[in-house]
Amino acid sequence: MNPATGASLEDSFPEVEAGVLASITNHSLQASDLYKLDTRYRDKPDWSALELEGTTLRIKGDVTVKDYPTSTFILQPLAIYFSMLLQVVPRDKVSPVGTVSMQYMAQLFKLVEEYEWPAILRYHLAFHQGHCREMIRGDYSRWATCDTNLIDEHLIGHRKLMHAAGNRVSTNGTSQHKKPVASEVCRLYNIGICTTTPCKNGQAHRCSTCNSTAHGASTHAPLGATG
Repeated sequence: MNPATGASLEDSFPEVEAGVLASITNHSLQASDLYKLDTRYRDKPDWSALELEGTTLRIKGDVTVKDYPTSTFILQPLAIYFSMLLQVVPRDKVSPVGTVSMQYMAQLFKLVEEYEWPAILRYHLAFHQGHCREMIRGDYSRWATCDTNLIDEHLIGHRKLMHAAGNRVSTNGTSQHKKPVASEVCRLYNIGICTTTPCKNGQAHRCSTCNSTAHGASTHAPLGATG
């Protein structure tokens, strides 16, 4: 139920199937089924889960970029997912869940800037699915906790391609000047993801806010925060 209006999940999202809403409530929605929350794709046949083998349809092993070709296909339904989640968690968890969900979305946006999309998709699906199990146990806090094991498994080695000379190819095929990797500030370090020194991506571990090498920007209080 919406804590502000008192509306039920069914009232707030009448376009989403009842079975899908029930899976939100009991935290059984598969990470690969996020598209079911987006009105543009909710009527899509569930081909992403099936493939033809001879004359038999069987469950596919993996979701691919054919199912979620760009970050928008994950980020938009994920935002809907979190808004639904805020309606089904206990009242005392609404504020902290809202905070950690926004922190995770911000992390994904930063990852999209740095890494190849197929790698991010694999990372997100594994991360999301793991947290579904935790939410069943009543633990919502770890959405904002970086999983370094999944980072190592899915992201390291998949940074977006750059020329060896330090130039980046733009989307229109032209070359844009890019600082050498070693002089770049590690964004993952600043949001608490990259914790190994030296940096696995060869970037500088220093605060993007105050330039200190002792900590990342995540240690600074957000603007407008009060003690």
